[in-house]
Amino acid sequence: MKNNSNTKFLQYLSENNMSEYKYIQLTNGDHLFTILHFPENKTGFLKLKQPLKLSMKENDHHIQFGFMPWIPFTDDEVIPLSAKAIVTIANLNEEYIELY
Repeated sequence: MKNNSNTKFLQYLSENNMSEYKYIQLTNGDHLFTILHFPENKTGFLKLKQPLKLSMKENDHHIQFGFMPWIPFTDDEVIPLSAKAIVTIANLNEEYIELY
């Protein structure tokens, strides 16, 4: 039953895809910027191209953020991600696409 909901989630995302540049929040709390490709077949996995993990630090006066490779010890450009690990996906706006 849960696998069916993941398939419906992927189908919804692929039908409502406005941009390939995405912000993804994962169930473990990670925040990713990536180019997202939806697979033709419904495997329950998405393909992330060069995903970057967002790190944020906040103090009384500033919010600082930086990026690092999400999977740092590989040369693979495309990383599979299980739909089960996703809390939400949103399109990146132009300002953050330039940062990516």
